[in-house]
Amino acid sequence: GHHIINGVATTQADYPTDANTKAEIKDFYDKRGVAYGGSETKSELLLRITNVVYRGQKEVSKHLKV
Repeated sequence: GHHIINGVATTQADYPTDANTKAEIKDFYDKRGVAYGGSETKSELLLRITNVVYRGQKEVSKHLKV
């Protein structure tokens, strides 16, 4: 499954994690037209990804706060 974020199909695997660089996270948002502050830290950028949904031990969904 995938989500549509501002017209861009996004799979679960596409969402950035702590393993991504700050530049990669910003690129993810830029491609989807999600605004963020220029001085946001990596942690602050990652906080935009909220509402992680689990089914048992398996993560099944993430929602982006836009």
